[in-house]
Amino acid sequence: MGFWYPVSKEGYYVPTPINIPSDVIFYFKSLCVLSALVHVENWAPRGSKVVIYTDNLNVVDIFCSYHCLPQYNHLLKAAVNITTKNNFSLRVLHVPGVDNVVANVLSWSNSL
Repeated sequence: MGFWYPVSKEGYYVPTPINIPSDVIFYFKSLCVLSALVHVENWAPRGSKVVIYTDNLNVVDIFCSYHCLPQYNHLLKAAVNITTKNNFSLRVLHVPGVDNVVANVLSWSNSL
């Protein structure tokens, strides 16, 4: 899974297991959004507006509704803690995978 910053053209990637079930992919995509938020926390000033794009509508839903299955609560709580502590305004928005070329290349690096 990976995330990137379009302005600075910086990308970050971590390998995930190959051939994982789709429900586990959802977990990793949620974890990736949280990882991007943790990274932003290290350099963005308090009160920043943070926008993170993902190609997974279920991930968008949990970060917009603040409602998820119990096994994802720790990810959501961590995101809320970061946004509250830093007074961030967080928006997680959907971008179709075909339009998210750089993130897709980062996520494919297991097979490259």
